[in-house]
Amino acid sequence: MGGRTIFPKYRVVAYYGAAYDGALGVLGATAPDAMAQRLATQAAAYAPYGKPILTCFELITTVADSAPGAGGMYSSRGKADMVAQYLAAARRHKALLLLDLQPGRDTFLNQLKNYEQFLREPEVGVALDAEWRTPGSRPGKVLGHTSAAEINEVGDYLAGIAKKYDLPQKLLVLHQFRTSMIPDRDKVKDWPELAETVQMDGTGIGPNGNNDKLKVYGILVPGNTRFYPGFKVFYKQDYAPLTPAQVMALKPQPVFISYQ
Repeated sequence: MGGRTIFPKYRVVAYYGAAYDGALGVLGATAPDAMAQRLATQAAAYAPYGKPILTCFELITTVADSAPGAGGMYSSRGKADMVAQYLAAARRHKALLLLDLQPGRDTFLNQLKNYEQFLREPEVGVALDAEWRTPGSRPGKVLGHTSAAEINEVGDYLAGIAKKYDLPQKLLVLHQFRTSMIPDRDKVKDWPELAETVQMDGTGIGPNGNNDKLKVYGILVPGNTRFYPGFKVFYKQDYAPLTPAQVMALKPQPVFISYQ
């Protein structure tokens, strides 16, 4: 859509998932161009709320695994041609592309460096999924976590690429639904080259699930946070998925909304 910055001008609405695999999120339920049309319809519901909309593909690029794999890292790296297909589709539809990382026992930075060719492109940002960063354990067996130091390594690397290639601001999304997932988040640095976002990534489970989810949102994404506020809506796992009007009633009002 042009310009050098994402926030606060735009509101970003994303579809999350793995390539051509609807089991891990809505994004992969059909081909990228068809999904872009569905995403545009969902995103249009946010148009009346005062900001122009940017759509986004949040693509799980490194997927956490229950098996150690050849490298013993309990994760599988996405192929470059797969990422290229989603980047091409994002460009056709004037969307952003987020490379979502679930590194298992590996570090976020080690995984991210495999995709540097894509990070040199202006549309491409990064999402760090701490739930699936499980040093010393198997993904799914324990709740993962990361540290400000590890996030800062990624931020320095990503900001360095943006400066080197004179790129527009890049989106950096931190997934979180428990304080223990990023216990020292206050030590995460601030980079002018990045639009730093905390996304409340939990589901609403049970009859009062969404009430619990809203409470957690208020704790993790308070109105005085320096991070841009983000919220995830689960089409299936949420007991009663919030409508766009309900999402827009949240305080602070999210500027990044992702659907899974």
